[in-house]
Parts: sequence; structure tokens; C-alpha cells
Amino acid sequence: MITMKRDNPIMATLSECMKAGKGWSTREEREERGSARVQERAGRSRALALCALILSGCASHSGHLLGKQLMADKSIAQHNQGVGESYLVGFPDVLAIQASGHPEISRTCVIGPDGRIDLKPTEGGTEPPQPDRLRVEGKSVGDVAAAIAGHTGLPGQDISVRILEYRSQPLFLIGQVVGWQRTVSYQGPETVLEVLQRVGGITPGAAPDEIYVVRAHVTEGPRPEVFHVDLNAILREQDQKTNIRLLPFDQVYVGESKRAKLLKSIPPCMRPMFFAMLGVRPIGPEGNGLRPRSGNLPPVSAPAKPLYLPAEKS
Repeated sequence: MITMKRDNPIMATLSECMKAGKGWSTREEREERGSARVQERAGRSRALALCALILSGCASHSGHLLGKQLMADKSIAQHNQGVGESYLVGFPDVLAIQASGHPEISRTCVIGPDGRIDLKPTEGGTEPPQPDRLRVEGKSVGDVAAAIAGHTGLPGQDISVRILEYRSQPLFLIGQVVGWQRTVSYQGPETVLEVLQRVGGITPGAAPDEIYVVRAHVTEGPRPEVFHVDLNAILREQDQKTNIRLLPFDQVYVGESKRAKLLKSIPPCMRPMFFAMLGVRPIGPEGNGLRPRSGNLPPVSAPAKPLYLPAEKS
């Protein structure tokens, strides 16, 4: 039997290999690595247990309940009546003009880049009709009808004008709005709730206390303004102070709740097991809310990123 001494060349070579990390390790090092792996697994288990504890209490998601209340409130649409009468038309809005007893004036027309519409006769006469353009940009539909009546010499009561398509002025929807981030038409000085109801409401993963209106003032020059909208106070307490009326080019930002963010942090491979353990399933097209389990689990998608982040609450 050969005894390995510290000054033995073989022992010295083995020691150098271990120091250089060539795959050699002592029993103490292997035990340390094993202990680290055990602690890592324990940390993951504690994190999953914490997630389960948090998510198990969020089946009654406030964003989901307020979203349903928002879409069920019929009074919002009633308040919106007559808002379009103050809308100021512009390029390239589409107008429907009806002149009683004068079919050559009645037409559907698009406002041109010069802010005018063409009123040349649509029929009759042997000569080609001459251009007859009337400037209507910046006028309400009532003012447009009065301008047409004055231009054609017809009685004002015989002319009616309505907007077929709102194209000239947009609103920007950002965040947890049904349909995700997109641009919608501005149709007059609607309130925030009127617009949210018109576009389909908010997602189950929305944070009702994180709704903001960003007013950029791009053309006017002042600094951008940020208005907080208290959806809970508006719907449940009938407090309309924060239900502001929107202007063209306003941005409506709806934040994402912490519960929804936590749901998205669960690895996709673990979601079926995790939700089955809790007895719940995601709700909404984006899968960022919870309700008692029924049916298959829908996919969970990533949220849209806001163009502007709201200021922190003081």
C-alpha cells in the first residue's frame, strides 16, 4: 500500500488540478454545492407558496367587477347624447348632407385637405358642372348646415348635416383597455367613462386606481398635464369630479394591477398545475384576472407598454 504524503509529487499535482478547476473536488466542496442547491429549491418553494397565498385571495378582482359595472351603467350613454353637436369638423371627416327637395345638393362628401367640401350639382344640365367648394373646417354640423344654406340660397330648415365618419382627431388608448393599445376617433367632448364604455371597457387585470389622462398640449405649447381618474369613486360613489371631458389627442392610460403582473410572472409550464391547485382560472382575453375554474385555460399575453408613464402619487 502506497501512502500519499503532502510532499508527494502526485498529491501536489492533484492539488494543483483542484485549484485550477479541472473537475476535481473534495468532499467538503461537494457538500457545500449540495447545500446551496437545497437552499435554492427551498427559496423557490417559499416564493411559489407566497404567490399561491396572494393569488388565492384575488378571485374577486376589483378591476373585473368595476369593468362589468362600467359596461352595465346605462346612464353613461344617456349623458353622451348631444355631444357630437359640438364636434368641430376637419379633414378628412365624412359628412352626409341632406337637402329637402334638392337631390342635386344632397350627397356624401369628404372634407378635403383645404378644409372644403364640393357642392357642385350632381345631376342636370348639359354643361360640365363647375367646381363649387365651400370651406367648412372648424365648424360644428349646425354651422356647416347654415353655411350650406347661405351658399346655395336654400332655407336653413331644409338642410341637415351629420357626420358619417370621424377621421380628423384621434384619442390614444394605452394599457389595460379591451382591445389593447390603439387609436380611436374623437367624437366630441366625451368624458373618460363615456369613451371607455364606447371602446368596450377595461380588462380584468386593470388597476382601477391607476387610470390617467395625459394631455400633451403639442400645438399649444404649455407643459403636458396628467389627470388622475378615480374610477371607483365615479362608479360606486357617484363622484364625477375626476370624470373629466376629453380633448382631441388626449391619451387615456389604464394601469395593470399587481395581481395581474404576478400572474404573468408564473412560468407557462407551471400555470396549469398552479391554477388547478388554487381552483381558479384566468379570465378575460388577456388572462390577467381570476375566477372559479371552469373550462380550459386561455393563454396569457404580455401587456402593452404605455407611451407616457403617469407621475407618482404624492
